[in-house]
Amino acid sequence: MERLILSEDLDAVRRFSNAVSEAINALRDHLVCQGCAIVFAAGDGILAASATTLDPYGINLKHGEITFSIGVAPSPAESLLALKVAKGLGRCRIAVRGVSK
Repeated sequence: MERLILSEDLDAVRRFSNAVSEAINALRDHLVCQGCAIVFAAGDGILAASATTLDPYGINLKHGEITFSIGVAPSPAESLLALKVAKGLGRCRIAVRGVSK
């Protein structure tokens, strides 16, 4: 996004923004179908909660050219830490903390 903004290509920024929105909506819909409750879904992020065990490895990490990183853990704070680990290791990753795979 920053590269597109710095290049002053507003049409490309709009296209990228629309692609991110479509990807977030697709991921949100998938999580809801898996029984998750969506706590937050905006911008380029989602926070979902599940009362049952969710298999994060069944989640498609690519939507067109948009990729996701996912952090999974028993609590929101641990999930955030897991997400930071996933992002720190590169794009299109899943990090799981405190739950068996």
